[in-house]
Amino acid sequence: MILIAGDLAAHGPRPSETLAELLELGQATTIRGNTDRYLVDPATVPLRNWPADEAPERLRSLAWTREQLGDDGLRFLAGLPAQAEIDDCLLVHGSPASDEKGIFPTTPLEAFDTPAWRCVMACGHTHVPMHRRFGGRDLVNAGSAAWNLDGDPRPSFALVETDGNGAAAIALERVDYDRAAVVNDLETRKVPWRENVRRFIEGGRVN
Repeated sequence: MILIAGDLAAHGPRPSETLAELLELGQATTIRGNTDRYLVDPATVPLRNWPADEAPERLRSLAWTREQLGDDGLRFLAGLPAQAEIDDCLLVHGSPASDEKGIFPTTPLEAFDTPAWRCVMACGHTHVPMHRRFGGRDLVNAGSAAWNLDGDPRPSFALVETDGNGAAAIALERVDYDRAAVVNDLETRKVPWRENVRRFIEGGRVN
């Protein structure tokens, strides 16, 4: 099965086409991320957490994406759950407590532990691929399918195999795509906030 941990459409040059690709997967389990929530409910955008010089352009990027998605795309995002349990896996975006509170390699266990996590917890949000093991439980962040922020901008994904008895084998994998073509597409389509997105795609870092 395919698990998708959210942040599906914001800030890219082809949001509508992206959702169409995801819908064609069929067997995928998909949850929403914080940027999906921003698209559906602009009132939840945490402006206070954004640098003042970035906020106007980032808001324009979200507005542009809403126009591209239209009513059907926004309705799809609005119908996604915040998290999901699939067999031995708990799927969240940031952490069980919040889609904006990410889990990093140094985040202590008590900051994100939950009784719902019995074998594997899969998460996203940070754009940093990670695998941590706590006794018989595994935490895995597949990173990002668009850009990672750990210095290696290549997309990543995770392969998770469980045996039904609480044991898991996890591999973090990297792939690549024509990132220059996407950067050109951002420019051609005049996507707002594209200079920041270009920096992420090309350099794999926030700054």
